[in-house]
Amino acid sequence: MRFLEFLSEKTGDRKVIVVYGGGFQPFHAGHLSSYLQAKKQFPNATFYIAASNDTKQRPIPFDDKQFLAQQAGVTDPVVQTKSPLNPTEILSQYNPEKDIFILVRRERDPVPYTKKDGSPGYY
Repeated sequence: MRFLEFLSEKTGDRKVIVVYGGGFQPFHAGHLSSYLQAKKQFPNATFYIAASNDTKQRPIPFDDKQFLAQQAGVTDPVVQTKSPLNPTEILSQYNPEKDIFILVRRERDPVPYTKKDGSPGYY
């Protein structure tokens, strides 16, 4: 069974939360393309864009990232998080025992989310 089929059959009263987290230095057409692809794959999910305000690691502050994402066409909330790849500020609003969390990320991101067989465990 494909993952999307699983979601359509198993969600019931569960919420599906999709977070696209990243550095966004700056938010550009490639980011927008990934965002729109994810929106198409998960049309009934609640979406968030997660970015930090860590200007020690990345020069663009959160407010500018948020503005650029919105100007590019992002219509969902852009949320400031301490870690875009572990957005506890967003996830704390949901039930981890019931709801489904999907993290949209790129292959080069530093956190290796993998399945037991070693294959990628992310969208």
